[in-house]
Parts: sequence; C-alpha cells; structure tokens
Amino acid sequence: SEIPELQVWYTKLGKPPERFLFKQLDSLWLLDSGGSFTLELQEDELFTLTTLTSGRKGSFPSPPKSQRFPSVYEDNFNIDYPFFSEAPNFADQTGVFEYYVNMEDPGDHRFTLRQVLNQRPITWAADAFNTISVIGDYTWSNLTIKCDVYIETPEKGGVFIAGRVNKGGILIRSARGIFFWIFANGTYRVTGDL
Repeated sequence: SEIPELQVWYTKLGKPPERFLFKQLDSLWLLDSGGSFTLELQEDELFTLTTLTSGRKGSFPSPPKSQRFPSVYEDNFNIDYPFFSEAPNFADQTGVFEYYVNMEDPGDHRFTLRQVLNQRPITWAADAFNTISVIGDYTWSNLTIKCDVYIETPEKGGVFIAGRVNKGGILIRSARGIFFWIFANGTYRVTGDL
C-alpha cells in the first residue's frame, strides 16, 4: 500500500536560542508514485519522519540519583522485559549484547545474555577489538566472579571475564586488569591486558 504522507518532527541541535527539540512541522506529502521525496538537511539538524499521527513531544521524570553498584549481584536473565533488549546494569563498551531466550535449553540456561553482532562495526573512537560489556564497580579490588558461558562457534572464538579493570569507554583498549580468557578449543589464558 502507498503511503501518501509522512508526519515531520524537527530538531535543531546547537546552542540556544537557535536550538529546537522535536518541533512538529507540516506533513510531507509524497510527490511520486514510487514513494520518493527529497529532504535537504543542514548542519546540526535532525528530522524524524513517521506515518504515525499520534506522535508528540514527550517528557520524562528526572533519573534516579547515582548510587554505588550493589556488592552482591546475581542475574539469571529471566526477566519480564521485552526480548532482544539490553540487560539492566550492563554497559556495552564495544559490541552489542541483548537478552536472549535459548529455546533448546529447558534448564538453567534458557534465559541468557547473548552477543548479537559478530562483525566489527564502523567505530567513532579507538575502542577495543573485542566485544565488551561492563558490569560492577570500578573500585572493587577483591571479588569473586562466577559465570556460565557458551561459545556458539566451536572452531574459533572465545570469551573473557575480567576484574580490577582500570579503564572503560574510549580508553578500554589500553585497560589493565586481570583477564581470564576461555577459547573454543578448550584452552585458557590469564593476561594483564586485552
């Protein structure tokens, strides 16, 4: 079916007073039968196009105050959240991890956290070559980590768990800590960096 019109919302990034956030503009009527149109963008502009007419600018309460990560934490990933969403308390540094329901395992490993991209994307910073998701408190020094992992590619690949890591974000590539690597061929290594 053809889409005759699109609702248009406009955001102009930058400093006030030029800045607009999610301002509704006139509808965009598609001019040709192929559904094509031309939209000219200037620097620091963002357009949201949608077929929905119920859209509006939203508002949200202030986020909760920052607090320390709990010293004891356990997660079995058996959640009421939508499937294929991010797990709370994990901060993906490189790569993407999502909740996953493993229908082949009726036991303890039915609900999992899964790496969902296996190809390196175009990156904006000098991030790590490994996929990394961080959880915990960077001030911890004496800790116990227990984790069940499954390597889906039996010929290659691996997983690592780390503690006492001193850097994150765009500096993760040069992070130091204790890295315990498990490889698909059954070998393992312990290193002080990535």
